[in-house]
Order: sequence, then C-alpha cells, then structure tokens
Amino acid sequence: QELNLFGIPVKELAGSAISVRAGVAYVTTGLGFMAAVEVRTGNPRWLASYEIIDVKPVEYWYKAPIRLPSVAPSPPFVTKDLVIVAPTEGRHFHAYDRKTGELVWYWPYRPGRSGLPPAHPIQVIGVTESRGQRLLLYADTRLRALDIDGEPGKRQAWNSLPLDSPVIGQGAISGDSVLVTTGDALNRYSITQQGKFIGSTPWPERANAGNLVPLSHVLLVTSRASVQWFYDWEALER
Repeated sequence: QELNLFGIPVKELAGSAISVRAGVAYVTTGLGFMAAVEVRTGNPRWLASYEIIDVKPVEYWYKAPIRLPSVAPSPPFVTKDLVIVAPTEGRHFHAYDRKTGELVWYWPYRPGRSGLPPAHPIQVIGVTESRGQRLLLYADTRLRALDIDGEPGKRQAWNSLPLDSPVIGQGAISGDSVLVTTGDALNRYSITQQGKFIGSTPWPERANAGNLVPLSHVLLVTSRASVQWFYDWEALER
C-alpha cells in the first residue's frame, strides 16, 4: 500500500468489477489480494494474495510516484473449478481453486517481452472453450490465448498476427468470433482457427472505440466519452 510520510494512504490502483457465481462473489481489491465472499452473509470463504508491481518511495511528503498498470481492469472469470484473475496492480494472471483459494498456476502478463506503452495496457477479453480446450483470451499487440489446463511453462496456446494499431477497450467473445477494438476499427478473429483474422470494419465518423458488450441484436460500445450501439456488426455505419 502506498503511504505518505505520515503513514496515510495516498492512492491505490482501482479494483475491478466483481463476479458472482452460486451465491459467492469473487473480488479483486487493488491491494494485492482477492477474496471469495458469501453474498448473503458477507463472510469470506477464502483470501488469496499475489505479487504486485513495485511501490516506490514517496517523492515528497504529499506525493507518491505514479504506478502504471500492465493490464486494464477486468472481472474475475469463473470457469468450472477455477477462478482466473488479472489484477491491475499485479504482475501475473492467476488461477485459483474455486473452493479453497489455493493457487493452481500463474503466468506473467508479458513473458520475455518488453513493456507495452503505458497508455495501452493489456485488455483481458474472457474465457471460452474450443475443441475441449479451455482458453483465456487477451489482447495487447496481438490477440493471445492461454491454455487454462495446459502444462506448466507451456500455457501459451496461440497468438494472432500483430494488430495494426493499439487495442482500446475490452473486447468480447461472440460464438466462434473474438471481437477486438482498436482506435481504427472493430477486428474479428476465429477461435476454432486459432486466432485467424476474419475481417476488420472501420469505425464510423464520430464513433469512439471502447469496451464491447454484444447483445442479441445490438453491439454496445462504451467509452469515457460516449455509449454507442450498432445494429450491424458487419456495417457499423448503421
């Protein structure tokens, strides 16, 4: 936790949205640990800690150095026996046993790669299953997939070709497609074809890239500046 010289908290990276499954809320706190909490009583079932990015000493008595997260906020993903999180103040993806909170595996956000521009953190998209394989999908300079049940050290399942521009906003999974937003376009990839690029549709004039919410008849796009909806994913001008 970041403190000034008087021991008073200065700021913390924001926690993410919660996930609720079978009466249990799964929460990341922004303080280096997550919790599974019973919704009806508020009692914790388990707590789990993880390594966080460095907290540097204060520069002045009132000012702490800025910490830039490697990953954008995302909710915990509950998949069968696991809870998978990508905490904003952390260094790794983590998979915990859903019942006990025991750490099952972790994977660095950027293994063997240089840092991304701080303005464009990793966007975690979600969990899906393809050909009996559970996958965690996320995007940075490429769309990437982690094999949730893979062998230690061999968890990277596949990567797409490089994106033309930085990812902006959280993408979405819709059927066999992964939708990835950049500042220029909405990009579509195939899951069963291991990240094969399907197509790209430029954003209409005055539209803003952002977080995607695919609904039955509408694609909702939310950003800091606007909330937009499109009726045709293939022709966004509608």
